[in-house]
Amino acid sequence: MNKHLLFVVVILLCGTHAAAYEVQPIPRARPLLGEIELVKAGPPMAAIATSDEPAHRQVALRLQKAIHKATGATLPIITDQVALSELGKQNLVVVGNLGTNRVSARLYRNYYVTGDALAPDAGRHELRTVHDPEGLGIGIVSCGGSDLAGITASTERLVDHLPTNQANNQDLALEHLVDVDVGGLPDPLSDAAITAELKKLKGPAAAASFIVTHGVDIITAAAM
Repeated sequence: MNKHLLFVVVILLCGTHAAAYEVQPIPRARPLLGEIELVKAGPPMAAIATSDEPAHRQVALRLQKAIHKATGATLPIITDQVALSELGKQNLVVVGNLGTNRVSARLYRNYYVTGDALAPDAGRHELRTVHDPEGLGIGIVSCGGSDLAGITASTERLVDHLPTNQANNQDLALEHLVDVDVGGLPDPLSDAAITAELKKLKGPAAAASFIVTHGVDIITAAAM
């Protein structure tokens, strides 16, 4: 076959292949899930998902009562197994962590939450909202922690965000929220202490290590 003819055939084949995989325009943008509705105009818009463990169910019951007191609505309590099997059907308030709640485990594996037996640490809480996970069109309020005390503290922190005037609060929606009790952080240093410590360090590597360890703003430290 003539080389020029072969070149033309190859070009045509490439063009046909590219046309077959042409990206189609998106007809409309996907709406952003800025708020997670728990109660709307009276009826509940979410369920509380917890394990069958009696202690965890008691935590869920206390949260259910607190939401009812604040809004007049009673969010149903379902097992984490049911919640996982119906994931995407409704908004959820998830009580538990990687090892105690199947929905939490899925969120954890997809890097939406971090609560496990080690983080955030014993007795510490991780309360956060997860907006439209996996493109499912729902919102999840995760009440997590490393143990029962931390999970309980997380639900108590959620209660602190609830409205207090029942008569005027028939709706309940949460915007983006991250409330995590992180342990092991050093006490903040004063400006004088930072300056004194930086003067003792030798070399940029030591200074960088100090800045990372103490959480000192790099620009501030460099200006000293």
